Amino acid sequence: MKRFLWFALALTMLAGMAFPAQARTEKMEMPDGGGTWYFEEQDDGSLRITSWRGEAENVAIPETIDNRPVTAIRSRAFMYCDMKEVYIPDGVTQIEKMAFCECDALERVRLPDGMASIPNMLFLGCASLTEVNIPPSVTEIGEMAFSECSQLSSLELPEGLTAIGDRAFQGCGALSDLRLPAGLQRIGCNCFFRCESLTSIELPEGLVELGMGAFTSCSGIHEIALPDSLQMVGYNPFALMSLESFDISPEHAYLRYEDGVLYSRADHRLVGCVRPDLLPANYEVLEGTEIIDESSFILCRNLESITMPDSVNQINGMAFSGCDRLAHIRWSAGLKGLQSFVFMRCDALTEIVLPEGLESLSGYTICECKNLERVVIPASVAKMYDTSIYDCPKARLVVTRGSVAERVLREAGIPYTCA
Repeated sequence: MKRFLWFALALTMLAGMAFPAQARTEKMEMPDGGGTWYFEEQDDGSLRITSWRGEAENVAIPETIDNRPVTAIRSRAFMYCDMKEVYIPDGVTQIEKMAFCECDALERVRLPDGMASIPNMLFLGCASLTEVNIPPSVTEIGEMAFSECSQLSSLELPEGLTAIGDRAFQGCGALSDLRLPAGLQRIGCNCFFRCESLTSIELPEGLVELGMGAFTSCSGIHEIALPDSLQMVGYNPFALMSLESFDISPEHAYLRYEDGVLYSRADHRLVGCVRPDLLPANYEVLEGTEIIDESSFILCRNLESITMPDSVNQINGMAFSGCDRLAHIRWSAGLKGLQSFVFMRCDALTEIVLPEGLESLSGYTICECKNLERVVIPASVAKMYDTSIYDCPKARLVVTRGSVAERVLREAGIPYTCA
């Protein structure tokens, strides 16, 4: 009886609840092959375009439909459409994310004045895009907004722009003409990853944050100067470049640069080697460093040995990946964790004796080291995976009897010996 009463009460409460009415989708056929517009009315009586279907190459979004103003474009409204040109009138004040995502044939777009931001993934994968204006009102470019726009060669950024989101121009391989405005404060993670045609970039004074991997694989840029205003730098923003000049003030308040390696003073972090040609073959990490960050020494092929101070407690992913001459490691006594792919394809390594006190190994921490013959895993390791040492065909794994490492390897059927 009680169960029935609770059920009846629930039905009564649901019946009395007011649910918002869902907007009704309408459509309008355009004459002369202009396609079909699908739209919905918003609370203020204006219209939001929800989709368009047609075969026209040149598409102009209508300013009004049935005397009602068009002010918005919904997310994914034109996704996968085949038009070549789009004109958006100034009356459109809101464009949602991914509105033109994966429009492979799209070449030219006119964006409306008054836009405050370029939304996330707006033109993601528009591989034919060559011409687009960024209105002066825009203060932010969203994440992946132009990612993989592989034919976009130039873009004029407005002076009021303050932030460029993560991966905003990732894979824009033709982008060669770009000036960062003076008011820019943030460049997101992997923002210009694989923009190989960029040959110069000037980071403006006033820039505060530079995201991890921001200019990774921008092989055409040979000179970089860091502004004094820069405070936050993600892991190796300049990895896999061919820098010939790297300029930074010796008195920089937040960063330190020595022997081709950049450090963050604020969080005691080794950011990365930005000039491998200046890196000593036998490198000693600076005293006081606590973190060797991701991709710090990736493909530093002249590195033969690394010495860590005991202050280092964490080595992040891919830190020494591809260092094929690295043969000797002096570990930190304070090291607690190693992330994935720290030692990947380090072909000169023949032995790794992990330090006592180490607590965790991620999956694939040591992998594809073809000449590695012996790995000693201490009893202090409380977390590891059966893939922590992976595809090292010659490696003999040595563990302590009764340790976590022994249990993990035994359960996975991986051969090992006990010290």
